[in-house]
Amino acid sequence: MTKSKMGVLKGTKPKRFLVVKFGSLGDIVHCLPSVKQLRNAFPDAEIDWLIERKNKMVVELSRLDVRLIPIDTYHWRNSPGIGSAKESPSWFGRSAPTAMIAPSISKGF
Repeated sequence: MTKSKMGVLKGTKPKRFLVVKFGSLGDIVHCLPSVKQLRNAFPDAEIDWLIERKNKMVVELSRLDVRLIPIDTYHWRNSPGIGSAKESPSWFGRSAPTAMIAPSISKGF
């Protein structure tokens, strides 16, 4: 996250963040400094990270103070009906924890 993007949040006190980052291992590694900066700027906020299950260990090894929400997108990406509003909720309901609450701010990297 650039300083100018962090400046938008200056003076606010969000309670929760949702980081949405799928992709390859390299994409996740490049995202780690931004999430660390977010943690440093908002030490009391909860940070949830929606992440591909296969990349979960990298974030765990980074020791960032975040809650990981691992999902498997392989099946829905390769589904014949991808993009269907009818299929997405059923996929999401099976893969994500039911206790997810709406974040104050969600940020896709």
